[in-house]
Amino acid sequence: MGFRRVLIVLTLLALLSAGMIRPSLAQPQVDCGVVNAIDYPLDGISIEHDDFGFFRAGFGGYHAGIDMAFGRYGEPVRATARGRVTFSDTAGWADEKGVVILEHLFPDGSTYFTLYGHMEEVNAYTFPKVGQCVSLGDIIGAVGNPKASAIHLHYEIRQMRASAGGPGYAFGDPLSEGWFHPIEFTEQWRLRLT
Repeated sequence: MGFRRVLIVLTLLALLSAGMIRPSLAQPQVDCGVVNAIDYPLDGISIEHDDFGFFRAGFGGYHAGIDMAFGRYGEPVRATARGRVTFSDTAGWADEKGVVILEHLFPDGSTYFTLYGHMEEVNAYTFPKVGQCVSLGDIIGAVGNPKASAIHLHYEIRQMRASAGGPGYAFGDPLSEGWFHPIEFTEQWRLRLT
């Protein structure tokens, strides 16, 4: 082992013993079941909410989800399918409010993540805990009031970033960067699951 590696190991051991870094203990994988139905996080979703992939110069990217529930502050947001909570933070987007991410295992063995952004804990609606199983329709938060835009919910479906809120925008085509069109994805899986 070279001098540089020994120095790195000793430095890490010193930081660890001083409590300046904490080892990340792996969360046990909880079996929350396979998705057998899928829906939207709120009632009244339609193609008019389709702003997926739109370029927004103010944010420097292409919208990686859809925005819905404008003006519906405090309404409950529901899990769109059964799954496991991989991220839950009431300040996940700082002034832009909280984020919850759910992991879903589908019947074909694929795994997808749904992200619910700009949420708040209001009207007795609270965020679930990381590792918790949720069922289709469980309340996972409420529509929030982000600082930089109108009251709404940002909703994504993706195959990456299980535990990071992310920017809500892609630098290129979101479909080629791991996101899925939420309305098309939901409608296609509804057909496959019936």
